[in-house]
Amino acid sequence: MNNRFLFKSYHIRTLPDGIRNVIGKYFATQRWQATCAFYDKLPERYRATVCFHAGLKKQQCTFGLVEMDIIDREKIVMALDEIRCAFNDYAYRGPDRFALVEALSLSERKTLYFHASKTPIELENSYDWTQGRSPAYFLTVLCAFEELCQMFDDAPVIITAVKPSEYELKNPITNI
Repeated sequence: MNNRFLFKSYHIRTLPDGIRNVIGKYFATQRWQATCAFYDKLPERYRATVCFHAGLKKQQCTFGLVEMDIIDREKIVMALDEIRCAFNDYAYRGPDRFALVEALSLSERKTLYFHASKTPIELENSYDWTQGRSPAYFLTVLCAFEELCQMFDDAPVIITAVKPSEYELKNPITNI
């Protein structure tokens, strides 16, 4: 299991000025570019899944990370991290995918159902995903599960919502 990190504006506000300036000068651009490249190269279907998990509207998936405001970027980055933690770790836990789907939390299972293009009624009933289902239904959900597990194969170790220019600000949200 690899270490993964999430960097938000909250982390910037809590850093001493000197450390914040060093990170901003030497590391921020590389981290920001890697995060943007990862998110922007995701297919629209995957971005729609991330936006769904983040609680954003589907139209947000057409924007690049650079085009979003800091609040939406943080929601996207937190959703990416949650999906990465939920699904990436399961790829290494054995072949029983049914048990792995059942082990997902309700919000993670709803994200999986959304990614599998299931109906809103099926999303609402996702807590009991085995009741009265056909083999094709399971195949669709398990294929979506595999896709989400593989989504982060080339993700950067540090995912950040903070633009390099925001390291210079005391509070990136209010610009104070």
